[in-house]
Amino acid sequence: MIKSISLASSCVVNLNEKLNLLVHTVILRITLGTSYEGKEFESGGRVIALFSGLQQKLDKNFNELDALLQQAVDEHSDPDRQTGEYEDIVDVLLHLEKEQFGEICFTKDHIKAILMDMYLAGLGTSSVILVWTMSELVKNLRVMKKMQEEVRRCVGKKEKVDENDLD
Repeated sequence: MIKSISLASSCVVNLNEKLNLLVHTVILRITLGTSYEGKEFESGGRVIALFSGLQQKLDKNFNELDALLQQAVDEHSDPDRQTGEYEDIVDVLLHLEKEQFGEICFTKDHIKAILMDMYLAGLGTSSVILVWTMSELVKNLRVMKKMQEEVRRCVGKKEKVDENDLD
């Protein structure tokens, strides 16, 4: 995201659009354990484009979203699937489905519904908070300068903040 903003530094940048794309890719990465950026779904459109307008056109895209989530759940169910260092949310939900504790009958449809809820809830709130925060920083230059100084003090002279710097 930062690189794409830097490349467009001489132009007006739609920060809302950039942050929405960032949140889309982060949520997809967390929930499904893989990046769907640039990938196509079966009807030939981009996966990110499907999610971009999802809140406005949920009825139209529901079948495509359902198919995408079903495909992700099926891929996670494959016993020969390569897994990363950490389990993603789909892996955890599939473990719950296998355990079937108590009177609750947990199915793959429940997993897809949980993933859709997480996506829809996370997208709006996360991107709105990020846009609001950036807007407030631009309006209050004293606070922005203080924040920049704190980040530079913690990170040092590195060009880029990475995950190890977050603590």
